[in-house]
Amino acid sequence: MTDAKKLIDAEYEKSMKELSEAMTDEETNRALKKVELLHKQMMSEADAKNGRTERIFKTVYDWAALLIPLGVSSFWMGAGMRFEETGSFTSRAFSWVANNMRLFRKG
Repeated sequence: MTDAKKLIDAEYEKSMKELSEAMTDEETNRALKKVELLHKQMMSEADAKNGRTERIFKTVYDWAALLIPLGVSSFWMGAGMRFEETGSFTSRAFSWVANNMRLFRKG
């Protein structure tokens, strides 16, 4: 636990004790505002930590979404494409990909 977190927790406990011991509305309001502020600080620290993890995961996922299809397609195209004497590209692998890898099949 970091020093800042320990200080916030100690201050939070102190504020909760003040709230329970408050006699007047003014003391209660002041203690509630202090508890609310400390709670917001605790939540923002938690959100910042989770946000960093989510950003890292999203970046890795985005790169994988780019590189995996690129690697698979380059393997299939590289394995099946050949340049014939006529100057045209023909490929059995390419025709298999075109026929079998449809996103929307009919029937």
